[in-house]
Amino acid sequence: MKSISSMPSSTTITFKLNQSEKVLLEIYDLEGKRIQTMVNATLGVKSHQYTFDGEALPAGAYIYRLKVGDLVESGKLILSK
Repeated sequence: MKSISSMPSSTTITFKLNQSEKVLLEIYDLEGKRIQTMVNATLGVKSHQYTFDGEALPAGAYIYRLKVGDLVESGKLILSK
């Protein structure tokens, strides 16, 4: 469903939808604090790409949470500076 690419101060999250779905994409720190809601909308059929800009954040690990319909996926993002 998704691919992650990491750059020194930003990370790109790409995913493809096969049907229109309600999508929620959020970034959290390791303490569980929500850092950013990147998308909270119904999206159409196609590939979608969102870039998380961590320039103002300290280097380290963050968690993304991607909810598409009833499916929830999460993973670790690494920001290096």
